[in-house]
Amino acid sequence: MSTLKEILKEYNQEDNENRWKLWKSHREAVVKLQEKNIFSVRDDIDTAIVLGAGNCDDIDLNYLCGKVSKLTLVDRDLEIMKSGVEKQNLSQENYKKIEFVGNIDFTGLEDTKFYEELEELLERSKKPKQVLKLITKSLKLIEENTLLKNQTYSLVISGAIHSELTAASLVLLNKYSKNYSNKDFKKIHKDLIYLDDTISINYNDLIMSLAKEDGVVFSWFDLKEFSKELDNYDEIDKVDKYCKEGNSEKVIELVTENKFVGFHGYLDLNKRALEKNLKTPPWVNFWIWKYSINKSYLVFSITIDLSNE
Repeated sequence: MSTLKEILKEYNQEDNENRWKLWKSHREAVVKLQEKNIFSVRDDIDTAIVLGAGNCDDIDLNYLCGKVSKLTLVDRDLEIMKSGVEKQNLSQENYKKIEFVGNIDFTGLEDTKFYEELEELLERSKKPKQVLKLITKSLKLIEENTLLKNQTYSLVISGAIHSELTAASLVLLNKYSKNYSNKDFKKIHKDLIYLDDTISINYNDLIMSLAKEDGVVFSWFDLKEFSKELDNYDEIDKVDKYCKEGNSEKVIELVTENKFVGFHGYLDLNKRALEKNLKTPPWVNFWIWKYSINKSYLVFSITIDLSNE
């Protein structure tokens, strides 16, 4: 049976060697929004935390280190983070600002046998109701990660993590898709999305708990995939035009017509911000992220300035 680490490694390996170059425009979009929505209006952001930092290909560390006195990078895999940081050739001064926190599981499932049991059920073509039984049991076993508790930051950054929270389970379902009828496949997929929604809400709890009372939350979400595999890659130029024109109506329509994994996490975080009745509503922005040679994502970001409460 595949381990969680092996599944996610396979999931994330597409064009891995070219990512730094491919993601240049994506990093620039992130920096532009951080400058516009955060650092140009707040001069008191001194600490920042990046959740799910990974290999840091989507983060301009030189830019962030130039803005804060301490930058905490958090991920499941400590070594991947360290190699990613090395790749960005930080000055000694900036490198000293970085704190690494590894072995963090944002799902609460990593220490259970959920993935092994799920793969066994799918491999043996077990019925959807048995998969749902496993999901229900596993949700009761989810434990809150306490390693980051009792720490708060001026800026909390989360980059496209919501879609990865249950990515491993969807990878396994696709792996054994031939074992199921279209009807049963859709039923299991729906139940796994329910799992994703629940974990996304728990993850948003963590995001908000890490922000200082007057801090800022900045998160982005990959909400729609355009790829040759999905046979919709020729739509990308049209969507990119909508983004550059600021045509929010068309962009939102694209996202809501076919809800991607992570969509519920975006809605939940946006709802939390709106319920706080902030003087300045959360800023929502969108752009195209060229993820690989054959795949791009429509990305939404949300910036929540809690000092306006």
